Amino acid sequence: MGATCVACNDMGHVLITRRRSPERWEFPGGSLNPYEDFQDAAERETYKATGVLVRVHGLVGVYQHPSRGILAGLFIATAIS
Repeated sequence: MGATCVACNDMGHVLITRRRSPERWEFPGGSLNPYEDFQDAAERETYKATGVLVRVHGLVGVYQHPSRGILAGLFIATAIS
């Protein structure tokens, strides 16, 4: 299971990260820890990947990554630092 978020700052900029392998741009996110909820994982993984604290506001949807074999929740968030 994974969690990803689309985080915007107060100027409307969207936070994205550059993945190394395979090389591409993507929204920050990652895997859930055991017993962690999706929202907490989205906030934690975004901070881990970018150093930016975010506050999740809601779920956009749940998506399957067939090539990676995971389900991921996509959240909308605000960058707070």
